[in-house]
Amino acid sequence: MHYWQQYPFIVPILLGGGTARVVRADEALEEPATTEEPEAVEEPEAAEEPEATEEPVAQKSQNISLKVSKKTYTADQFRTGKKTFKIGASAKTKITYKVTSGSKYVSVNQSGLVTIKRWTPKGNYKISVTAKATEEYKEAAKTVTVTVKKASAAVMSKVKINWDLKNNKTVKYSSAYGIYLAPKLSNRSKTGPIDTIHGKISNLFKKGSIQVKNFKKVKTAGGKKYKVTCTLRFIQPTNFSKTEINQIGDFGGLTNYWGMNISGFIVDYQTGENLERKNSYGVSAKLGKWKHIGTNKYVLSDGWWSDPKISEVKVTVTYPKEYKDLCILAGGNSNRSKCDGQADSFDDSDINFKQATAWYSKKDKLVCHGIRVK
Repeated sequence: MHYWQQYPFIVPILLGGGTARVVRADEALEEPATTEEPEAVEEPEAAEEPEATEEPVAQKSQNISLKVSKKTYTADQFRTGKKTFKIGASAKTKITYKVTSGSKYVSVNQSGLVTIKRWTPKGNYKISVTAKATEEYKEAAKTVTVTVKKASAAVMSKVKINWDLKNNKTVKYSSAYGIYLAPKLSNRSKTGPIDTIHGKISNLFKKGSIQVKNFKKVKTAGGKKYKVTCTLRFIQPTNFSKTEINQIGDFGGLTNYWGMNISGFIVDYQTGENLERKNSYGVSAKLGKWKHIGTNKYVLSDGWWSDPKISEVKVTVTYPKEYKDLCILAGGNSNRSKCDGQADSFDDSDINFKQATAWYSKKDKLVCHGIRVK
């Protein structure tokens, strides 16, 4: 019997990678293990370059130039009205203004115009001037100072007056009666100048009394003004000797002569002005009509002369509440021959009270009394 045996083939197998391996034909050929592809690794994103930053520019300093950095006044300059001035500031940037002290009396607009109100009292008032900061310039600031000094010396402070008048208080006043001092009999001449007939003019001083009656001070015009009313009451002297009576009558040059050696004035303390006339202070003042009670009659050899026993006059004054210089004066005179002419000049505002020397005395405070109403 014939049989045969199958011999296996030998087959060379070329493996990946170039290495040969011999296997039998009946040997199962294993598939080579599949190698996994490695996962792709993402490359890191390139870091963004930081933006280039600009170097900060250093701010420059700036200066404020002022045409007016300080201003000086006296308080009496504001009695008649307001004052203004312009600061005149300049700088690199926008300028602003602000009152930092005294805004009740001082204001400033954004053009640098400063206004100081009427009646501003003494003190220091400050205004800040600021130049705004910008990217290029630093802020800058300066201060403008307004100084108001006390009022200059008042005219009436230099006049010898007794400031003792008060409501219902009685004070003594002194007043001059004009007389002639007769020369020696050997020197008299009926045809010569009057001073050789009658003698030199002189003054005979006598004392009476004054009272301020019914003094009232009330607000008016919605509180914006004050109104003052009172009555000045004079009791005139009576203690004349016969010689004095004749001397006074002789000086009058008339028989049946009626005289009144008393006075009342309404005056501004600062200037000595007559406030009964139109003024710049907003003051309205009036002495009423004189009222006389009783008569002191003195008989001469060829006639008579007389004085009222009591004389009264009412005072009425209206003034702004800020006004502080009201004076009411009362008394006699110091020079009978000059007082009439000076009274007329004062009434017409040709002279101030200091110049009306016949209505006060540099030696005797009893001639003129006063009250300051504030």
